[in-house]
Amino acid sequence: FYITINPADMYNPIVKFLSGADIDIDNLLPDEVPGFMEQSILIAKNPAIAAKFFNLYMKAFVSYMI
Repeated sequence: FYITINPADMYNPIVKFLSGADIDIDNLLPDEVPGFMEQSILIAKNPAIAAKFFNLYMKAFVSYMI
């Protein structure tokens, strides 16, 4: 069994939420999803957000698989 996981932080609104933005993830409308360039700038300014997202994503994946 082999799997490769690649969480796409550039397209995930959770990254914006982790940065402190006031968004309601449960009721997110398509036009409120941050664009690629906006996410890229957000992550470039604070790479710790990408690390937090990766850690959260991996923990959720591992807990689901085990």
